[in-house]
Amino acid sequence: MKLKYLKNKYLLTFSVIFIAAILAVSYLNIANHQNTNSINSEVSILFLGDFMIGHNYNGTASKPFQNLKPMFENKNEIIVNLETSVTDEKTAISSDKLYNYKINKSVLGELIRNNITILNLANNHVLDFGVEGLNDTIFNIQNYNLSYFGAGHNETQARLGLIKCYNNSTKIGYLGYYEYSTTYDYNYHFYAKNNISGVAELSKKNLKSDISRIKKDADLVFVSLHIGNNYDVIISSKHQDFARYAIDVGADAVICHSAHIVLPIEIYKGKPICYSIGNFIFTTLGRFRFVDELYHVGMGADFTIKNNEITSLKLTPFKTNNLITDFQPYFLNESEIDLLFDVMLHPSINAILVNSSVILDFQDANKKLFN
Repeated sequence: MKLKYLKNKYLLTFSVIFIAAILAVSYLNIANHQNTNSINSEVSILFLGDFMIGHNYNGTASKPFQNLKPMFENKNEIIVNLETSVTDEKTAISSDKLYNYKINKSVLGELIRNNITILNLANNHVLDFGVEGLNDTIFNIQNYNLSYFGAGHNETQARLGLIKCYNNSTKIGYLGYYEYSTTYDYNYHFYAKNNISGVAELSKKNLKSDISRIKKDADLVFVSLHIGNNYDVIISSKHQDFARYAIDVGADAVICHSAHIVLPIEIYKGKPICYSIGNFIFTTLGRFRFVDELYHVGMGADFTIKNNEITSLKLTPFKTNNLITDFQPYFLNESEIDLLFDVMLHPSINAILVNSSVILDFQDANKKLFN
């Protein structure tokens, strides 16, 4: 699929907008929910991928954010996958676990300074320093007045999710899950069970029960899944099955991360599935050498909501291979966007790059991108 171009001077808004044919395209200014009571005002919800500052990185916490700042503007909410613990705990959960991440709590202040407001904790690193590390993480998040979902001090808390209200009208529910692994269950004890602290386990039973419960109080439900093999460009049948099942049982959008690279987007039953939005800011050297440079990218997934419906999805790609970026991700240029979305999008979908944004027009909102 070759993108058609209509260029103009705005070179920092590299994005992809998904618009179903049954929904109207709107270009009104995004209203901040703290400043308006209008039911017709738009809400902008931005999801970003894996976040961790530390490990191979010794620079300032502010440096990695600098090139991406335009993406953080005029958002009602920004959600990040916090793929680390926030603790001073020194003992890792297991000497057998290859990578154990933790960050200083002051990094949370940098998130706040960049308008990041909600953290997903359902992943494979938030308990790297055990239950103590998780308890510290939750305490520090709350102390910085950030919100979170996907983990808790017991299974009920881990699966509870989060509901927030915008414009005194639109209520959005957030749920997060980490895919099941026997190693992370029996060796590392990552999953919340009964009164045991941990992350929310991804299962069809949990998806059906939790989405049904949260939809009683929310107009829309976003499901965040930490699923997929690291640096693997193949979407497994298990990965696709869970994402589609979440839509089947009531989710309005599914956003996945874990692979550390971007993976294609699907519109399933008229609802978007982002199979991987890759890294946000993740300061390891990574294993990008195992995958084509095309995939060395993260994405911001920006949902616009009006009248309690998702009216568009804008995807903003940026380079994340730290060996190339020197730990300072930067937006792709137009030719890079063209090459990337030749892979990310099914050729049956018409796409036009306008104002450095790729607009996709769906003649059939139920069209599937994969067999």
